[in-house]
Amino acid sequence: VVRALAALASDHVDVILLVRGGGSRTDLAGFDSEQVARAIAASPVPVLTGVGHEIDRSVADEVAHAAHKTPTAAAAAVVERVRAFERTVDARADALHRAVDRSTRLASDRLEHRRQRAASASTWTLRRAEEHLAAAGARATRAAGAAILRADDQLDAALGRIGRASRGHLDAAAHRLDARDARVGAHDPTLALARGWSITTTADGRVVRRAVDVAPGTVLVTRLAEGTVRSTVIPDDAQEPTP
Repeated sequence: VVRALAALASDHVDVILLVRGGGSRTDLAGFDSEQVARAIAASPVPVLTGVGHEIDRSVADEVAHAAHKTPTAAAAAVVERVRAFERTVDARADALHRAVDRSTRLASDRLEHRRQRAASASTWTLRRAEEHLAAAGARATRAAGAAILRADDQLDAALGRIGRASRGHLDAAAHRLDARDARVGAHDPTLALARGWSITTTADGRVVRRAVDVAPGTVLVTRLAEGTVRSTVIPDDAQEPTP
């Protein structure tokens, strides 16, 4: 997990989702380690967690940028953030349209005011004023139309970039989550048990890896795919001879 966080941060991603669906407290114990907590706290990229069930709470959740109850909730939070950004862009686009409309109305009002003032002048002055006003009106109309077209083009381009980036980020995040789920599942000890392996521990929970690590009389607990077996170590010379 620590190496993965460092690798993602070096890829300059926008956000990191650290998720693990379901599992017992033992399965989720890795998210309580100091190394993982320090890596999350030191990450230059915001880390969102979604570990276990709704009732689970890990050390990783405490130091994360934001903690969510489940992996689904974490993914939904990212999607909502993108949608909120899109809503902000839409709101600003509407504000820009209103500003352009307001500027056009103000220009039209000023032109009308000048026309009325010119009406009280002499015929010659009025004629010249009308010519100037007509030219100014044409320029203002062309300028306003050009400004609106430029604004529309810029908004369309920005929305297109945002839509492509959002879809790309979401698709990439989904692929990364699927890959990480597959890697985590490949190391699930329950799958090894299902293939015929077993895990043997002492009665106090220490894993037994070598025969020399246990003394005669030690109680062993062997975990199988279905159930457990308890046994007691006997000395080699106490074993019954093979017929």
